[in-house]
Amino acid sequence: MICCVGILVFGNAFSKACQLCLEWKSEILNNHRQRDPKLKWGNCNPSAWRTDYWELAKAYMPQGQLRMRAANEFDASALLNLVNYCARFPPVDVNTGPVKEMIRCRNDLMHSANLLVTDAWIKNFKAVMTRFFQLFRQVPSMAQTEEKINEALAFDISPHLMGVAHFECAAMDTVVTDGGVSGSGSLFSLQNICQREADLLQERVWEMRHRAEEEEEIDTEQLTTLEHFLKINNF
Repeated sequence: MICCVGILVFGNAFSKACQLCLEWKSEILNNHRQRDPKLKWGNCNPSAWRTDYWELAKAYMPQGQLRMRAANEFDASALLNLVNYCARFPPVDVNTGPVKEMIRCRNDLMHSANLLVTDAWIKNFKAVMTRFFQLFRQVPSMAQTEEKINEALAFDISPHLMGVAHFECAAMDTVVTDGGVSGSGSLFSLQNICQREADLLQERVWEMRHRAEEEEEIDTEQLTTLEHFLKINNF
């Protein structure tokens, strides 16, 4: 990777760095919450550091972000690590704070063989999420986002295999039939539920690709199966 001012990045090592790029590198390090961090410089395109803030942000993320260009292209792990380690976000304890707890919850789910969690996990996740949202209470849209997530976590999907599946929830009356979903909760439409499942599977694929790039052992058959499933199914 060659910058307009001559810098080369080989993996996570710099070569031929000019003074300007060294200043950018120093600024990135100064805004990291850990001392002597081992940043993933291979995520970045240094030539864009002056014009694209996401190229700066990717230095705080796990490896495997080189091709990502916008917020909606990063998985949850990448964005959570950015918030956890970049000092431009609200102050947190990088080892035990609410962002780290969110990362652990996310990892519990994504590393589960069947993407299933217990009721106790859901209860703990709700508490962790509440603490996480408190960091961004000054952002107006976060309150609405928290409300929607709490609504989703409170939703009890109880299928009855007798011709129709009833989705029971204390706050709404929704019924799923062969023709679709009726009821007041558009958040729980069949299309939205399928989309959320697809998003989880896509994030699982991204994580497996990142692990492969870091030369970790992965189940290549599972990765191929997930990619094929997502390719042939449009949600």
